[in-house]
Amino acid sequence: MFFLYAILSLSAQEETSISQEILTLAGNIENGKYLELSDGSYWEVAPDSQSISQLWIFPAPLKIVPGKDPNYPYLLINANTQEEVLAKPIEKIP
Repeated sequence: MFFLYAILSLSAQEETSISQEILTLAGNIENGKYLELSDGSYWEVAPDSQSISQLWIFPAPLKIVPGKDPNYPYLLINANTQEEVLAKPIEKIP
């Protein structure tokens, strides 16, 4: 029983550390229309948010949290400035 508890505890700890991984801005493409993050993911920034994201320089640390806009369902938050932009993950830059 202890062994099973230890495995479950370790799994929960690993999940917590992964979900709190700090990502950084690796690329700012087309004046903030697209962002590449340090994990290799690409994000399309909402048109109304591009005036903010175009000024971000790398390697800015970013937090990703759920947003409320169904078209751009995430907020990318610049941990240095606390500025946030609406964004959605994309497979590749068109």
